[in-house]
Amino acid sequence: MPPDQVWRQLDPTLWELTQNPGVDLQTASREKLQGVLVDPASRKNVDDLVQVTRDEAQASAWFLQTYRRSEPELIKSKSTRRSSVCCSGAVSQ
Repeated sequence: MPPDQVWRQLDPTLWELTQNPGVDLQTASREKLQGVLVDPASRKNVDDLVQVTRDEAQASAWFLQTYRRSEPELIKSKSTRRSSVCCSGAVSQ
């Protein structure tokens, strides 16, 4: 079941208005939440959604997968001079 269906079953009208799982969870009655979790099919859908969310949170982001190096590379500056601020506030090099 797509994630939208999991949230839509709590309150279809609210879901259509907000498309926000947090709002659905905060406004759903305890009885409605318990009813969804008691139904084996609905419970499985919720458990599957939780697992997918956990897997996504633990997976490396695409950037790290694409650009990860075995060892960090240092970028050397062509110039080693640094600017410093003098007592008068003027910048010297």
